[in-house]
Amino acid sequence: MFSPSQRQSIALDYFRAEGGKEHPACPQCGEDLSIAVDYQALPDIALQVRCPGCREGFRWLSDRLPQDFRAMDVAYFMECLAEDRPLRCPHDDAAIVSRRFSDGVVEFRCPFCSRCGQGRRNDSAS
Repeated sequence: MFSPSQRQSIALDYFRAEGGKEHPACPQCGEDLSIAVDYQALPDIALQVRCPGCREGFRWLSDRLPQDFRAMDVAYFMECLAEDRPLRCPHDDAAIVSRRFSDGVVEFRCPFCSRCGQGRRNDSAS
């Protein structure tokens, strides 16, 4: 059975990996965990975590209340987009999810801490 702190650590490790390419190891047996993203919990993202070795599993969903990113965080994300650099949350180093809209608006969300924000591209090109 996974403790609450192990569950949080596993989720954060998953979101810190680039695009979920690496799955964290099970703290009990060392096997790579099987992690599936569940988008049915939108606007939050849930994780279904299972260890093939121990056959233990759990469902993770952020227990944090959504907050807005600071204006300087959004400005940093916009700069990263313009320079084609990865977007990382300044609060927990998780990979940021972004959505671009045709009117130039870009939404940012951290799947781990539930922070979100919006910016507008100057060029408005798609």
